[in-house]
Amino acid sequence: MTQSQTALRWILETIPEFGEFWKGYIQAMGFTAHEWIEGDQNPEPLFPAMGEFGHSWNVWDEIESLVSADQLQELFSDAFAFWNDAKHLIDDHEQAGTDFHFTRNEHGVGFWDGDWQHGDELTAMSKPYGTCEMEGTRVYGELTEIYFGE
Repeated sequence: MTQSQTALRWILETIPEFGEFWKGYIQAMGFTAHEWIEGDQNPEPLFPAMGEFGHSWNVWDEIESLVSADQLQELFSDAFAFWNDAKHLIDDHEQAGTDFHFTRNEHGVGFWDGDWQHGDELTAMSKPYGTCEMEGTRVYGELTEIYFGE
């Protein structure tokens, strides 16, 4: 385990509300993640085992060993900064993590779709973070690389 991974685990255990936010954020990112297959116009789901969103399968367990320290820093920085600024408006931290991912990446659902008392404010707070989607590469069915981009 890297120093960054150790630090993240400590934070997730020390601040349980952020731990819930992180779980929702990474699960949503995994749900929308895709793999581009050369010559194919349509990306394939990176984690087809997830099926319907909300599946109990843990995306972080699958990708943790493939995420570099720099990638982890970027993911953590965005997630923690947003959560820290917005936590006073959040009553369901896991759902907030999910909606942060969906909103910042304009997936058609998120804070603004009517389930949040402060949905418009949370939506506006998400926008400055820009987009960040997960993509990956599988070789003979095994996940070998994870990368994040717009």
